[in-house]
Amino acid sequence: MLTFVAANIGPPQSRLERSMRTSHEVREGISPQMSIGLNWLIRNEGDDRILWHNGGTAGFRTFMGFDPDKRVGVVVLTNSGHGADDIGLHLLNPEIPLAPAPVPIADRSQVVVAEDILETYVGAYELAPTFSIFVTLEDGALFAQATAQGKAPIFPESEIKFFYRVVDAQLTFTKDDSGAVTGLILHQNGANQPARKVSGDVTDAPDPAGGRIAVEIAEDILETYVGEYELTPTFSIVVTLENGALFAQATGQQRFPVFAEAEDEFFVRALDAQLTFTKDDSGSVTGLILHQNGADQPARKISGEVPDLPDLTGGRIAVEVAEDILETYVGEYELVPGFIIVVTVEDGALFAQATGQGQFALLAESETEFFLTELDAQVSFTKDDSGVVTGLIMHQNGANQPGRKVR
Repeated sequence: MLTFVAANIGPPQSRLERSMRTSHEVREGISPQMSIGLNWLIRNEGDDRILWHNGGTAGFRTFMGFDPDKRVGVVVLTNSGHGADDIGLHLLNPEIPLAPAPVPIADRSQVVVAEDILETYVGAYELAPTFSIFVTLEDGALFAQATAQGKAPIFPESEIKFFYRVVDAQLTFTKDDSGAVTGLILHQNGANQPARKVSGDVTDAPDPAGGRIAVEIAEDILETYVGEYELTPTFSIVVTLENGALFAQATGQQRFPVFAEAEDEFFVRALDAQLTFTKDDSGSVTGLILHQNGADQPARKISGEVPDLPDLTGGRIAVEVAEDILETYVGEYELVPGFIIVVTVEDGALFAQATGQGQFALLAESETEFFLTELDAQVSFTKDDSGVVTGLIMHQNGANQPGRKVR
């Protein structure tokens, strides 16, 4: 990674390095302090210009950044769920402060805030022209939903400070001298992002489907789309037809229903993604185009048959477990600092949601052993000698990760 940083700073020495410099050019402004190039975020701090990006996966965070004028670059790698952005930016410019030491989710305590106060926080908060957080109040609880993301509950630790349990992030609401709510600050990955309150209602809450309306398509036409579509040699989308509805499943991912907005145009309601099926002059389906994250990825149809999809359950058979036993598993389980699995019971069924991920149903194969159908993963709950649930073990990708029950 340092080699890549070095290739981005200083006078370019090759045609490739000269081409790389075009990624440093501003493509769109986000705020007076922040803009974006080709994948690089560009931060203006006084006379300094810092290009950076971050990334992460469960329990790990990374930062890469450089000052092209000072010819200084930094790479930060952490084995933590907390962001490293503040460390990297501080190393590049000591005037940028380090973030306060993070408080583990397990150490945050929920307090009671009156509902009339919670109501004052309802509304839309704009972080950038195309990215907002929508706050709603439902049955006395506050929820937050960012543009094109899922909705999650937020819990008060004071009258103005709230925290998520499904992700290591917090919100602080700001007020003017009269006590009116004017905005919020999103604390996540070591950054503190202010957002101004632009509306007191949530009529424009984010819709991943972009307001698209489903239309009805004859089943004989839907049948022509069934098959396997290859985007790359190792990545395909399998399209199936079940009970008159079309479904799409990408390699290693869960299956989603797709809805028609035209005869050959379909969309996913759960994600900001669309499919366009392509045909040749005779009307035969030859491929599709996946529209997602601003890219249009073509895939050729390599088979009109649905391949044998792997059985991710390993042949496991679900059994029934009494709901009072399932209730004992409800809670939060910490695998590593910043990465938690939240277990809930809904309508008699057990669900699990890991930090920053979607919610999945857990099916019982015994009283303490559960499995997922969408992923090759299993969960074992552990108990002490008195029968009290103390933790779980996540079995996935050949690893067995214990998580202690923290709440």
